[in-house]
Amino acid sequence: MENIDISRWVRSALVVDDKWGEVKNLIQILNSNGVSTSYYNPNPENDYLKDELFDTSEVDELDGTVKEVAQQAIDSAYEQILDALAYTRMESLGEGSLTGYDLIFLDIDFGFDHLRDVKLQVNYAIQRLKDALNEESSPYGLVVWSKESTSPHDGEDGEAESTFAYIKDFLFGDALENKPKPLFVVDLEKADFWVSGDYSELFQTINEKLQTDKMAKFFAYWNREVLQSAAFVCRDFQHYAEILSQESNEHFQTEFFNILKHATYTHFGFTESQDKEFSDTLSRYSFSYLSCLLYDYLNSHFCKKDITVFEDPIDSIRNRLYTPELQVKECCNNFQQILQKNKITLSDETQTELKKVVKTFASNEAQTVVHNVLAELNFRALFDRVRPDLKDLPGLIHCGEFKNKAVV
Repeated sequence: MENIDISRWVRSALVVDDKWGEVKNLIQILNSNGVSTSYYNPNPENDYLKDELFDTSEVDELDGTVKEVAQQAIDSAYEQILDALAYTRMESLGEGSLTGYDLIFLDIDFGFDHLRDVKLQVNYAIQRLKDALNEESSPYGLVVWSKESTSPHDGEDGEAESTFAYIKDFLFGDALENKPKPLFVVDLEKADFWVSGDYSELFQTINEKLQTDKMAKFFAYWNREVLQSAAFVCRDFQHYAEILSQESNEHFQTEFFNILKHATYTHFGFTESQDKEFSDTLSRYSFSYLSCLLYDYLNSHFCKKDITVFEDPIDSIRNRLYTPELQVKECCNNFQQILQKNKITLSDETQTELKKVVKTFASNEAQTVVHNVLAELNFRALFDRVRPDLKDLPGLIHCGEFKNKAVV
């Protein structure tokens, strides 16, 4: 696969930090690169933005009404600045509210007095992330954006380890429980950027850290091609609508939905209905139809590419399925073939005993995690989940939602 470039697929970002002054330039460079960015401060009382913006030492020396007027002017200017920043600032980070961010910049030390130990700071930051993540969150990358990411501390074995190593072990352990784990985790020294104010190498720095991350490179490539293929599908339907509108003099948008509706009817074999309630079903399946076109684009597109993902063709999962129980059955079958080839016949009693032995081994074959994963993949390949209001979708096998029953 080609080298990763996150700027080609990252379109939204969240910055979690307790100091606006340390992230304002970060947010600016993200926005200027077409990345819609939100900012959340988990400890706003620790943000001394007003003190950084305004030197109030001379105001403190004033007396009476003059001091009061000067303070009001500062407060008014500060409120205007906050209003200007409001387009990025999130007031809260509710439970399960994070669903669509491609990249999350996460500080570790939020300035809480009761969280001075670095491990406690990591635990708190990751807990906030876990609470905010939605179980259906899209794949995201995590950038540890902190001054503590390389600070050494004692690991479980008593040896010094970096905070970043601890964070990665924590994240890819059970810290997030059933919430989606990040696609990748990289660390950036915050001070390298905000002290100098130079963020021009931000994306390049992240890209360089990800060059050896195969999973990140795979998803970045896949995501880019999916977005491009989706654009091709939309472009084609717009083209068809333009052709039809030129002949019919109907509005372009009208013809777009006319051809989409007809194609959905044809593809799924629906019987035309005058029932307005069927419009809801037809609407849902119009997206399914476009998804079929998207699959066609992707399938032909990738088949023509020269892509290297696997280092070798060995199917290790198949090898893990080759249990001793299966080996016994295979040996028995080979033995039977050898006997047959040499025209040797076993007695009925011996054959019966042999079958009993093989059956005993087969019945003892345990269901493993691999079996469960493959069963779920096979289920997804065989069945489409549909709402129970659909009864006449010919040619496919479907499984009603929340029901262990197939409908043909």
